[in-house]
Amino acid sequence: MKKLLACMLCVTMLSAVPVYAEEYSAVSEAIETNSAADSAAAEETEIDEAEADEAAPGVIEIATAEELAAVNEDLTADYVLTADIDLRGEEWTPLGAFAPSGETEEEQETPDPAVAFTGTFDGNGHTISNLTISQPVPWDIPTAPMSMT
Repeated sequence: MKKLLACMLCVTMLSAVPVYAEEYSAVSEAIETNSAADSAAAEETEIDEAEADEAAPGVIEIATAEELAAVNEDLTADYVLTADIDLRGEEWTPLGAFAPSGETEEEQETPDPAVAFTGTFDGNGHTISNLTISQPVPWDIPTAPMSMT
């Protein structure tokens, strides 16, 4: 009986080998297809990263402290940082201000768009360092030097 079971097991295993070989072949083809697709995606990503260094149309590029300060001239525009900026020793005026938009509880938490920054600002992986705000602030906002990315 043991010999019969052993023979049946061998026959079963041998008959399954072609099935596994076909599955292995299909998996290998899928891996090769995915590898080719991944290579193409990697090349496309490199192109996208190069294009990311260029600002989109209508986006204002900022590379200096002076250009950063000019954000106060248009608080609704779209900006992208194109270089690290060190504000050490600069007297800094905050960009926009928070003023409640009305009297209700909800309006007290909603900034007035006439004085608040409502545009977009993409740091683009760059840093603004040593930003110090030295004016009195009526809210509990820390005024210590800070860095942002």
